[in-house]
Amino acid sequence: MSAEKKKREGFVVGKRQYEKPGIEVKLVGVVIILLLVIIEGTSFFGILGGIKEYWLRTLIAEMLVVLPGLVFLFWDRKQFVPMLRIKPVKIRVILMAVLVEICAMPLMSMCNLITQMFTPNVVEVSIGGNIAETPYILMILSMGVSASVLEECLSRGLIFSAFKRSGRIKASILFTSLCFALIHGNINQFAYAFVVGIVMALVVEATDSIITTMAMHFFTNVLSITMMYYLYYSDIAIKQTNELLGTGDNKFAELMVDSEAMGMFATMVKITTVLIVAGLAVLGIVGIYKLLGRMALISGRYEHMKSFMPQFGIFRMRNKYIDKMEEANGHIATTDTISDLPRTGIMNIYLAVGIILWIGVAVVYELMVQGVIVIK
Repeated sequence: MSAEKKKREGFVVGKRQYEKPGIEVKLVGVVIILLLVIIEGTSFFGILGGIKEYWLRTLIAEMLVVLPGLVFLFWDRKQFVPMLRIKPVKIRVILMAVLVEICAMPLMSMCNLITQMFTPNVVEVSIGGNIAETPYILMILSMGVSASVLEECLSRGLIFSAFKRSGRIKASILFTSLCFALIHGNINQFAYAFVVGIVMALVVEATDSIITTMAMHFFTNVLSITMMYYLYYSDIAIKQTNELLGTGDNKFAELMVDSEAMGMFATMVKITTVLIVAGLAVLGIVGIYKLLGRMALISGRYEHMKSFMPQFGIFRMRNKYIDKMEEANGHIATTDTISDLPRTGIMNIYLAVGIILWIGVAVVYELMVQGVIVIK
């Protein structure tokens, strides 16, 4: 059957019946636009503003964000659950996924440091202002558990699966990461969200399950929240100690802060930090590739990963090692059946409109932060 005839009539790949390949890609554009309407609409009309508890506002906001994903449910109920890719994985694979996230942290930090030179860290400002009145466990529930589960179901689950129906795996990874980064709505988060989005998409391909990326997402959010709480209460403890000892503030530090030399010193520290983190990021990338190779072997996805990543030396492993891993896991590595789909275009009018609108939101937000646009 020719590719064009497959497009017209629909066909079977493995155990799945596919019809009208490519239509799901258009639905992604619709979802992205609906996300913009919901997020900006709730902000503009102050729908969540009446809720005093920060953790509850965050939890409800996360639930609202995943609502557009129901478009896929209305379109094709049979394929909705498979598109989520919530499949059981081995504990060691989950632990490896967390190690991948740790390896990706220097790269994420580098993006964060570079963007913070001209724009603030939105998450740090938002959470930092609500730590005092929000119990730690409730913050973990709203930004750790709910965010990791719901956002992964939408991004690496539905959206990534929809893009993959185009038959273009590499492009699907990039576009999924782009959408994931854009819906954060600001430049600072866009930078590191795009990078980690690519890493997470590769992990999903290596394991065929978003359980691994849920673990990665959860680990990152919990670590960030924990560090913010630690720094907040450490600062309070230091101030209280100074008050008890009667030492007050450090006068020398005050003089240094007011001097030009301190400004130059701070700039040099930032540049040096970025360079050090960049070096760690290179080592982290090597670690990510190695871990991806191990996860792919354990999950029986070795051949699939090698099919679209042949340039990565980590997958050119010794045949003896590959045979040993496959025998230990009771299966052989196979390619992904989705790659047999006819290749269709990814960019379409709906997706283009959604991307442009989200870029506009990020630009407007940045202009507001810089004081160019003032809303009274």
